[in-house]
Amino acid sequence: MKAKNLIYYDWHLDIRAGGPPGYLANLRYGLDRIDNPEKFDLELWSQKKVTQTNNLSIWEKIANQNKLIQHLYVNYLSKGKKKYYKNYIKFLNDIDNIYIQDEVLEKIKNENIKTIHCHFVVDALKVINTLKKENIKDTKVILTSHMPEAPALENYNLLKEMGYSEDKAQKFKQAWEYIQKRAFCESDILIFPSKEAMEPYYDTIPEFKDWIKDKDVRFFQTGAKQLETTKTKEELKKEYNIPNDKKVVVYIGRHIEVKGYDVLVDAGKKLLSKRQDVIFMIGGKQNVLINPPQDTNWKELGWVNLAELLKVADVFVLPNKRTYFDLILLEVMSTGTPVIASDTGGNKSVQNLTNSLILYNATSDDLVNKLNTFLNLSKEETNELSKNILDAYYKYYTPEHFAQRYLDLIQEIYEM
Repeated sequence: MKAKNLIYYDWHLDIRAGGPPGYLANLRYGLDRIDNPEKFDLELWSQKKVTQTNNLSIWEKIANQNKLIQHLYVNYLSKGKKKYYKNYIKFLNDIDNIYIQDEVLEKIKNENIKTIHCHFVVDALKVINTLKKENIKDTKVILTSHMPEAPALENYNLLKEMGYSEDKAQKFKQAWEYIQKRAFCESDILIFPSKEAMEPYYDTIPEFKDWIKDKDVRFFQTGAKQLETTKTKEELKKEYNIPNDKKVVVYIGRHIEVKGYDVLVDAGKKLLSKRQDVIFMIGGKQNVLINPPQDTNWKELGWVNLAELLKVADVFVLPNKRTYFDLILLEVMSTGTPVIASDTGGNKSVQNLTNSLILYNATSDDLVNKLNTFLNLSKEETNELSKNILDAYYKYYTPEHFAQRYLDLIQEIYEM
C-alpha cells in the first residue's frame, strides 16, 4: 500500500472564494489535470455540501448602515446574534476536547495516512487532539494558515466589524490566542507560500519567531484557475453604466483596514479631487467603520462577478497593509489586468519572481502617484503591462503549476 497524504478541511470548497475554500478548490482543479506520482496517494477531504444563506433581515440591513444601531442590535436586541457569540465562544474554549469525524479517523487507521495537511488552525488542533487520544504517533500534521495576520487578531477584528462589544471581542481574541499557539507549536511541519508571506505573523504574533525557530518550515507558491466571461467589454460597460471617457480603477475585497481599504478611500478622495477622467468601481460588502468618498465617480457595487468587473478594468488596486498571498492577485493576473499593489508580504514574492506588478509603499500619497502615472500612460504602454502580467500568470500561476509544486513538496517531505 502506498503512503497517503490527506488534506483535511472541515468546510466546503469554492473556487471563487478566498482563503482555504478557494485555495483548495484551485488545488483540486489542478490535481485533476496532472498525473499523481507513483510513490504516494493524495486525497482531499472536505465537507461536500454546506447550506449557506446571505439573506439579511430588515433589522440587520438597518443595523449595517449605522455603527451605533449595529452595536445595540448585535449586543442587546438580537437573540440570534447573542446566541451566535455564546455558542462560538463555548466551542473555542472547549477546543482541547474537539476531534475529527469518525470517518476521517478510520481513514487514518486503515489507509496508511502518513501526513495530514490542515488549512485552518482549528482543523489542525482537531487532528492533533485526535492523534494524541488514539496514540497515533507515525502521522505528521502539516499546517498552512491562510489568514492575513494572527488568527486571534483577524477574528477579533471580525467580531468588531460585526458590531460586537470590546469586551466580547477581547474574550474572543484570548480564546484564539490559545488556539493559534497550540496549532503552530504542535504541528510538525508549517507550509507558507513564501518567506515574505510570513511577515504578517511576525508583525502580529510577538512569539512567532520563537515558535518556529526549530520548526520544519516549507514554501511553495499558489496558483489559480483563469477567470473567464463570455460578455464583451462593451456589454459590461453598459451594464455598469461606465462612460467611455472614463478610465476604470477596480478594487474587490473586504472593506477593512488590514486590506488597506482606508488607504484606498483616502487615495480615491485625493485623486478624484484633481481629475475627472477616472471612475472607481468597488466590489465587496461595505463596512460602517470606513465611509467611502461621496463622489459620483466612486461606485460601491457590493457583491460582483469578478471576471466581469475585471473585463472593464484598466487597472486593479491591491492595497493590503498586511499581505499573506492573495488568491485574488493571481486571478486578476489571469485576465491580463495591470495591478498596483502594496509593497508587502506575498505581493513582494510575486514581484520578485515575475517583475510584472506596480508596487507602491502602502501610503495613500504614493498610491495616488502610482495611479496618476498609470492613468497617464499611452495605450501601447498599458498593453505591454497587460502582456507582461498575463505571461507571468501562464508561466507560474496556473492550477497545473500550483498542483505540480504541491506534489513536488509532498514528495520532498516523504523523502526526509
